[in-house]
Amino acid sequence: MVNLNYLIAVAGHRIVPIERGDHYLDPNFDEELMPLSDFIHNFICKNNPNAYLAQHALFDQIPQLRNDLGLPDYCCALSDLNDDDQTQYSPRLNAWFGPAGTKSPLHHDRYHNLFVQIFGSKYIRLYSPDQTSKLYPRNDIHAVSSQVANIDHVDQKKFPLFHQAQYQDCILEPGDMLYIPPGTWHYIESHSVSFSVSYW
Repeated sequence: MVNLNYLIAVAGHRIVPIERGDHYLDPNFDEELMPLSDFIHNFICKNNPNAYLAQHALFDQIPQLRNDLGLPDYCCALSDLNDDDQTQYSPRLNAWFGPAGTKSPLHHDRYHNLFVQIFGSKYIRLYSPDQTSKLYPRNDIHAVSSQVANIDHVDQKKFPLFHQAQYQDCILEPGDMLYIPPGTWHYIESHSVSFSVSYW
């Protein structure tokens, strides 16, 4: 288990954006700014799944935390894929920190993503881009997300092709890294208090 006291000592006073609700597509979704220490005490320690520090550039905000992370060798491969000027390439890091039960609904990104599990565990389901027609992409500002908000309870009448979509899934444990190519649909759910880092 991570030393939450270390996070509080290094960054507890820093203000961070916390997503509130089941996920960002939830009708009751909201964001709230709060000190990281409040988030840890009120949500992480109490295992309240309706709060998530998601896709936040925490390591730009708090360089000392970035110094605690290594740079995966695979990021050199990403420099070939993401950037024409390889001499200037530096991956964008985002933090994902929350209690058990936090979710990222089924969606895809436009970046190559090295997703690293720092502590805790997460379930990840992946769909190839060739399955897109069965995943019912939204046609609003969340066009990279599926209309299917809950993959465990799918309305068969509304989304009849969804269960025909082929997927692969896995559970990431501390120290595991998963490469998610651009356009690959993915759903993520934490099984425990969890901290992950995406290298884009």
